[in-house]
Amino acid sequence: MCTSCPTNCATCSSSTSCMTCNAGFGLVSGLCNACLMGTFSNQGATTCTTCPNGCSACTNADPTMCTSCNAGFALNSGTCPACLAGTFSAAGAIQCTACPMGCATCTSSTTCMTCMPDFGLNSMMCTQCLDGTFSNGGTAICTNCPTGCDNCNGTMCINCFANFFLNGSSCLACPNGQFSTLNATMCTNCFMGCATCSSASASACMMCNMNFGFNMDSATVCQACQSN
Repeated sequence: MCTSCPTNCATCSSSTSCMTCNAGFGLVSGLCNACLMGTFSNQGATTCTTCPNGCSACTNADPTMCTSCNAGFALNSGTCPACLAGTFSAAGAIQCTACPMGCATCTSSTTCMTCMPDFGLNSMMCTQCLDGTFSNGGTAICTNCPTGCDNCNGTMCINCFANFFLNGSSCLACPNGQFSTLNATMCTNCFMGCATCSSASASACMMCNMNFGFNMDSATVCQACQSN
């Protein structure tokens, strides 16, 4: 009489020894074990074969026969193309999803791996650098720009804070008696008598020159001291 082969055997030589396996199984020490994720076998095979790149499950080695994709890939008409930069997918996904703002690469909506320029990696999320700081992206954190820079690219200043002016790629402090507004490329003279000021207005003095003092009626107006 005929005796059943072991479970998942396509053919066998005894009740304990398989010769070939059913589809989705591979021969290991005479028995047929299920193929691991990312591998497959056809009916009558003895070994499992790796699926095409990106596939977590497939029916054969044809790259158009994927049935499920690995993380970072998305199923599209039987293929598993990689997600584009700035997007991600979980295993088994059918589409890629945009990473959080500032992320160059990520593995989920809450886990950035690298950041875009001017964003710093902080607790696996990318946060935009504050004024006066910068980041080249990647895994870097935000770092202070050179003194006086409102915006910079590494050691090269792009814009300057108020009371500094752009000189080449550096921000220099305005000399006494002059001021500048945010992002200025030159300094402007304060009103006569002002050593420091916030604008060219007569009532915008912050400190007075020698032989000038604040007006008795205003702490922002410098007037010449009277001789006795």
